[in-house]
Amino acid sequence: MGELFKMSFDVTGIDQLNRNLTKASEEVKKKAVEGMWEFAVMVWMRSQELVPVRTGILRATSPPPEKPEWINNALDTVIRYTRRYAIYQHEKPYKHVQGQWKYLQTAIEEKARLMVGIVAAHMRG
Repeated sequence: MGELFKMSFDVTGIDQLNRNLTKASEEVKKKAVEGMWEFAVMVWMRSQELVPVRTGILRATSPPPEKPEWINNALDTVIRYTRRYAIYQHEKPYKHVQGQWKYLQTAIEEKARLMVGIVAAHMRG
């Protein structure tokens, strides 16, 4: 299935982290992948709490995040909701009995400040 939309976000300290990771050994980079994966799962779990639920289908179509990989000296992972209407539920301010719009963006914004610490802890570990 094609990509419907892509969301990026900035985190304070990420530029320095990326510079450090560029110089890091392969073993340290593997540890950074594990840290990013922990962070991605945390964001995904929070988005599962926030996603609108009427029948549960939208929530059920979001698999756990893909294992992060290195692309151009930066860690990359994907969190997705695969129903075609996911983008409308995310971007339109509909009123929901359970859940909310901007469920993925909100999860990222709530957890973003933790990312650098989680990845760094894995790298030290």
